[in-house]
Amino acid sequence: MTVRLGKPILVTGIGITIAFTLGETLNSTVSEVGSWGILGAFALGAGIWFWQKPNAKIDFSPPTPLSLEKVKQAITKAEKIINYLAKEDPHQDLTPLKTTLTQLNQEFSRQDLKIAITGARKTGKTALKKLLETGNFGESIAFLETEPLLTLDCTANQQKSLAADLVLYLINGDLTDSEWQILQQFDRMHQRVILLLNKQDRLPAETREEILLSLKQRLKETIPAHHILAIAAAPEPLKVRQHQSNGEIKEWTEPQTVVIDPLDNHLRKIIEQEKSELVLGTIWRQALELAKETKQLLNQSRRKKALPVIEQYQWIAATATFANPLAALDLVLAAATNAQMLVDLG
Repeated sequence: MTVRLGKPILVTGIGITIAFTLGETLNSTVSEVGSWGILGAFALGAGIWFWQKPNAKIDFSPPTPLSLEKVKQAITKAEKIINYLAKEDPHQDLTPLKTTLTQLNQEFSRQDLKIAITGARKTGKTALKKLLETGNFGESIAFLETEPLLTLDCTANQQKSLAADLVLYLINGDLTDSEWQILQQFDRMHQRVILLLNKQDRLPAETREEILLSLKQRLKETIPAHHILAIAAAPEPLKVRQHQSNGEIKEWTEPQTVVIDPLDNHLRKIIEQEKSELVLGTIWRQALELAKETKQLLNQSRRKKALPVIEQYQWIAATATFANPLAALDLVLAAATNAQMLVDLG
């Protein structure tokens, strides 16, 4: 009757150690055994590497271009991870994840849109939101103002923008490097952005045109030129000074006209013609976020299971090292112990 070893790698490593120990006692010198120990460690490691099969990793890199088929593939991958978590940890409560997955499949027929208004501090987000809400876009269009970006907690605000279907990104001058990086992230996540140069009333006409041209050239790979507009959501009153014939000077202020028509017309065109594409982008981002959340739960579950195994092999390694009379054979013991631990964890 054959006997099957429960820990073949560990037993083999210990066997090699014992064999070398006996050989040292009988015939070998410490230097000779040391060289054989190193060779044995390399041989054992090479055998383990050849025997182990690499685990398949799920790649969630942004697909380009985004299509209905690829959005459904992202949902399918998220579903696979959820099912894998359910199989590996049956006691895990997956109701919220499964509910989100069901909602994702129902999002394809959604008709309402969420439009985020974002940007750094004092770029005119609140004023623009008030104007757009009085523009009769309909109840199916919701305008959401985010907290300022380029702050210490701007990551959460960026996530809120990514959760919307469309982003109106406000700036007051030329683009900073930090703002450019945020726009690059939006592009990688298939988030449609309309870049708005607000408060144009405070800029000379020549300066305004130079900034617009610079923005269009710099962002030509990220934002189409027709998505970069100049507006004035809350223009400052114009100070007027008049010199009288008697030498007196009169001063007063006159209100300036709000400039928002280019954005208003552009928004209505996008809502009418590209609503389905905007919804697809949102579904894709939600599928990636669901997969990420599930993967974190899976890693937490694996970590919880792995800790007792790691602690057990720490004791085995410590005991074997203490009992081994030849320091040169520690490599063999370490390789065997670590390899068996990885097998058990796998």
